[in-house]
Amino acid sequence: MDLVWLAAIAALWAGMVALVYALAAMERPNGGRP
Repeated sequence: MDLVWLAAIAALWAGMVALVYALAAMERPNGGRP
């Protein structure tokens, strides 16, 4: 098992999710709720 590769993929996914969530929160000033 390549734990380093899995950790890199997990970090990449976490970064993309955080970026998308941050952009959505910036677009919606009402606490980020749809």
